[in-house]
Amino acid sequence: MGRNKSTQIDEVKNFVNVFSDWGEDIDMKGKWRDEYFGNDGKIIVEMGCGWGQYTLALAAKYPEHNFIGVDRKADRIWMSAKKALAEEEKTGLPGEFCDGALKNIAFLQIEAQNLTKWFSEGEVDEIWVTFPDPQPKPCKANKRLISPRFLEIYKTVCKAGATLHLKTDNKDFFDYSLDILEPEEVIWDVHGQDEIQESLKILTFYEQKFMAKGIPIKYLRVNLQ
Repeated sequence: MGRNKSTQIDEVKNFVNVFSDWGEDIDMKGKWRDEYFGNDGKIIVEMGCGWGQYTLALAAKYPEHNFIGVDRKADRIWMSAKKALAEEEKTGLPGEFCDGALKNIAFLQIEAQNLTKWFSEGEVDEIWVTFPDPQPKPCKANKRLISPRFLEIYKTVCKAGATLHLKTDNKDFFDYSLDILEPEEVIWDVHGQDEIQESLKILTFYEQKFMAKGIPIKYLRVNLQ
């Protein structure tokens, strides 16, 4: 493990906007609105958030809502979690932010299958899955973040009829998603549209790389029943 990576993993454990199973005394299940965000806004979760660019951009664009980025790797989360905090904020208890910090964002460093340990039934309003690992081998299909296994987990933590959004560059993964979902909206080339919703205009580093190669970005929206 490189020095920078190991340092980031150590540092992120002291960020007040990052939670994980190493926080043994922290129980946020059913408490996100009251004990962390301090409001009644929507809770919107991004699965497999990676560097957290999309979560960060959504939180800045929609301050009336609350956003939580989920990823299994602490060093990925480190960058956006650090950006979300004001420079002078170093340590403290959950929810204790100084002026200037982006207050409607948090990160969860957990395995995706552990989502029910951190959210109560119906606590989540929306889920985003942006550019997930397509896990192309059939033997790894149950690791896809849009698989029946994970859809059942999402349905447990989401309110009835919650919205799930998917953005991906991978056609095979998108075809797979269309086969197992009944989307209300399907866009085969997001940035080839004359008009798109504001949340779809956000461009991550990898999304820009895909677009530069002429790969269309695909999107679907579905209600979880």
